Amino acid sequence: MVFAGVVSTIVDLQRIRGLVPADDADMPARAEMRHRLIEAVISRSSPLVNRSMKEASFRSVYDAAVIAVHRNGERVPGKLGSIVLRPGDTLVFQAAPGFLDRHRNSSDFYLVSEVPESHAPRHDRAWFAIAVFLTMVVLAATEIIPIAIGSFVAGGILIATRCITGPMARQSVHMNVLVVIAAGLGIATAIEKTGAAAAIADVLVRHSSVLGPIALLATIYLVTMAMSELLHHAASAVLMFPIAVAAANQAGLDPRGFVIAVALGAACAFASPVTYQTHLLVYGPGGYRFTDFVRVGLPLDLICAAVAITLIPMIWPLTALLHTVSGP
Repeated sequence: MVFAGVVSTIVDLQRIRGLVPADDADMPARAEMRHRLIEAVISRSSPLVNRSMKEASFRSVYDAAVIAVHRNGERVPGKLGSIVLRPGDTLVFQAAPGFLDRHRNSSDFYLVSEVPESHAPRHDRAWFAIAVFLTMVVLAATEIIPIAIGSFVAGGILIATRCITGPMARQSVHMNVLVVIAAGLGIATAIEKTGAAAAIADVLVRHSSVLGPIALLATIYLVTMAMSELLHHAASAVLMFPIAVAAANQAGLDPRGFVIAVALGAACAFASPVTYQTHLLVYGPGGYRFTDFVRVGLPLDLICAAVAITLIPMIWPLTALLHTVSGP
């Protein structure tokens, strides 16, 4: 099968189990987990110019397996090993990490760079990774070990058994999200300790109690959704959580439904491009305007709000909490 497309799609293809790229020798280029995809542009002074990869013994000279060739956006016919290379051709090949250090300043190439996130997954270890994950879930669900400790140990086991590498594990942690959540937790704690949460909750309860618990629930949901449109959804959830719990306690209601309203209100916010990273990814390249998100997202916000406010009391009844006092 011959594929023509962008390099990022080649990365996606090699993650499909059973689909293996063919190299310049028409053999499966089975990469180890430590191997990476490298892009290199052939220079005019390169010994590869006007020679095929077989004639230049590319594999033995550079200890790499070429899997793709790019030439001015054209599809290059013929087998990889027989393609006569020209200056400016871009090669995509699998190589060990040391290739970059050895050839970054080489006169053979104009540019040498690693394709981001090009590590090959260990499909043969998938069964073991699934078993570790299920074990962690069972132990956490049965409260044998806390979820934080269980996930940490499970990650260590996957690294120790070479299911993943340390750099892969670090790349899977989105530090920007962690910073937002950590900052939000600090602000939420400050709101609770200073009494601001209770004060805001008191205002919400006084203005909504006349219309009943459903109105209070709707107020919590809509305020959370509005905050998510202006802030990150994780930050709005963390900030509104203590306020929702305090409002439920002041009204003498079960706080579970209000917590669910905070979670859904923070997640179902679509009228602003700053709410989610995915919005920002398409905002600029897609040529969208802020009003495009408002026009499409605001009706979707209202639909989600109507569904949530209707279904939450059915699943988590907003009943008054029963307080029992035990005497001597």
